[in-house]
Amino acid sequence: MKIVNYQFLQILIFGAAAIMAMSAAGIGMGGLVVIFSAMSLGIGLGLQPVAANFVSGMILLFDRTVRVGDFVVLPDGQEGHVEAINMRSTTVETTDGKDIMVPNTTFIENSYENWTHKDPRQRYEVYFTVSFDTDIDTLEDILIPAISEHPSVLQEPEEPDLELREFGDYGIKFAIEFWCSGIDDGPNKFTSDLNFIVWRTLKKHNIEIPFPQRVIRTIK
Repeated sequence: MKIVNYQFLQILIFGAAAIMAMSAAGIGMGGLVVIFSAMSLGIGLGLQPVAANFVSGMILLFDRTVRVGDFVVLPDGQEGHVEAINMRSTTVETTDGKDIMVPNTTFIENSYENWTHKDPRQRYEVYFTVSFDTDIDTLEDILIPAISEHPSVLQEPEEPDLELREFGDYGIKFAIEFWCSGIDDGPNKFTSDLNFIVWRTLKKHNIEIPFPQRVIRTIK
């Protein structure tokens, strides 16, 4: 408190000295009014972002479009969980433990993704490729039951689904779509777990996962 009072006293002394100096220089009260009006205008313009962020923070707290604990993707692509909504900024903790101080106006003036606003359930995908000589009609019968045994895989709003995505250069590309509750990070390693399941299931049934091959011909 003493430090604050001392700083305030310094400001008063500096202000009084400035007024005396301007009076000594022949600047009348009218001139002082003009100068202080210009200074007030400059301060007001400088505080506009602060006021805008304060009002935006109040809006966020009342309309709850962003809440503490939500997982958001910011306009610049950074993502993380909302840790706190403060008067001037919102703290977003990234998945690698870094804190981002985001101006509150970002959530009012820009488009962003809120993954957990209404429902914590998210849809994810895992990808794999099999060789062209695979009996692909058997894949769904062996993979979907194995995927469904994972305790985090949900059967609603949709059951796990196998989709043929593309005939690639060296194999047939598939994707398995599935729903889980929560974000695929930290203790929830959904896609990693399911990639292991796909790998082990394909190996168990002797289904080949091909690798890129190049044919080199020698011309005599």
